[in-house]
Amino acid sequence: MARNVVVTGAASGIGKETARKFLALGDKVFLTDWNEANLQSVKEEFSKEFDPASVVIKKADVAKPDEVAALATEVEKSGGCDVLVNNAAVFRVGQLHEAPMDDYDYQFDINVRGCFNTIKSLAPQMLAKKKGAIINVSSVSGMGGDYNMSLYCATKGAVHAMSRALAMDYSVRGVRVNIVSPSAVETPMFLTGASDVVLESFRKNMPDKRLCKPEWCANAIVYLASDEAEHICGVNIPVDGGLSAWNGQPNQEK
Repeated sequence: MARNVVVTGAASGIGKETARKFLALGDKVFLTDWNEANLQSVKEEFSKEFDPASVVIKKADVAKPDEVAALATEVEKSGGCDVLVNNAAVFRVGQLHEAPMDDYDYQFDINVRGCFNTIKSLAPQMLAKKKGAIINVSSVSGMGGDYNMSLYCATKGAVHAMSRALAMDYSVRGVRVNIVSPSAVETPMFLTGASDVVLESFRKNMPDKRLCKPEWCANAIVYLASDEAEHICGVNIPVDGGLSAWNGQPNQEK
């Protein structure tokens, strides 16, 4: 049976590939993003590959409750949300004491308030059905610290804590909440402005020596949304090539 799936940050990267995989399963996917031009381009691309009626785009800034509420109204008209993928996120680098106030507002508004807004508007539709799945895309940056990214790490740590608490509240009501945490992913957000030296440094430090592909994260998301993951709730799946398994000590190569 086709589901109604909402994917935020769906105009590129992980969100786009996640939407593609749900469409391939026959689901109706509501793709939302702040960039309407990119959304339209994705719709045109997907409409050649899938039933155009299953590809629904809705411009929305997840930080704005009224825009998210308008999205929820559209989803309700189609029978209500079955799966919510909170993928929209932003980051800015820099030392905390040098960060302008806008760095705090910008990252917390999208990364944390965005999840709050979408869950507040769409979770009631799943709770009414007594079945659903919420997958929050966080980051390994929410599991430990990064150099020059204290605010971003704080937002992703908040996503982790909120997700675990939501899992406690919603699991008994049939709605599962889980987390997917990638490291460096070959998305526009990560690749834009990244030098070859930085990219090679990431590859060198990954146990599997690779940057993540967006579709690898999408695979984990689609699995967590499936009935095959029926009893999985409140977990975090790092999609990081083994990075979070490393304790930081060097390879002794004996």
